[in-house]
Amino acid sequence: MKIYLLIGIAIPLFIALLFRSMDALINYSFYMGLAFWLISGLINGGAAGSGDRIRAHYHATPNADRAERSKWAGKFFYLGLPGMVIGIIYLFKG
Repeated sequence: MKIYLLIGIAIPLFIALLFRSMDALINYSFYMGLAFWLISGLINGGAAGSGDRIRAHYHATPNADRAERSKWAGKFFYLGLPGMVIGIIYLFKG
């Protein structure tokens, strides 16, 4: 999972170097982190469903599919983590 943290740091830095602006780094990293966390929640299945639907899907899907979905949700979570940390630090600093 360390590679996904590094990728989550590298993408906003690349965008900041592209635009040559620290404001771009802060804005894009936060929005990128938020988007990755939303994707992670949607992949995991609990972000847009009610309790009975989640239970039904849990029992209807094989264990291998659930493990694969959880693995991808974790990857997207770690991709978004650096951006969210940057956004939260900027929020409390500024």
